[in-house]
Amino acid sequence: RNEGLSRRHNPEFTMLEAYDAFGDYESMMNIVQGMICQVAQRVLGTLVIQHKDEKGEVIKTIDLTPNWKRARYKDLVLEKVREKTDGKVADWFTLSPAERRRVAIEDLKLEGDIAAGYEDFEVTGAVFEKLIEPTLIQPTFVTHLPKELVPLAKLSPEDPTCVEVFECCI
Repeated sequence: RNEGLSRRHNPEFTMLEAYDAFGDYESMMNIVQGMICQVAQRVLGTLVIQHKDEKGEVIKTIDLTPNWKRARYKDLVLEKVREKTDGKVADWFTLSPAERRRVAIEDLKLEGDIAAGYEDFEVTGAVFEKLIEPTLIQPTFVTHLPKELVPLAKLSPEDPTCVEVFECCI
């Protein structure tokens, strides 16, 4: 893996690859959920994990109990942009690329997170990474990512701007 430096990605890691003959992203989400739940139950003896601060007080609880939330990338972006703009922006994806950039910088306060040369999908990606991802504490499968993010994945027959993949966010 050669992605460069990032606070979110360690260049040295252990990977597990799994395949499901005749399966798809839906069947793989089921496998991932089952595997994580089984490991948590065997190793921790519970599916409810408490994060504590330095004083030992619970600051966050993660509940791995199935079935985990499944949400489309675009739906999460639409919801967050509507929330952060008090409904002024009803549909992020009908805005022009220039207007999306302006809203992201001015209304969503992401000026320092959007480089001058960002392509349109990268502007939306910054909205997702900065405003949505940190809020996905409970297990969530984010599906139907933009095709630019996963160029070798299968296009969605429902929306050819997206691919049939998922990210598991906890």
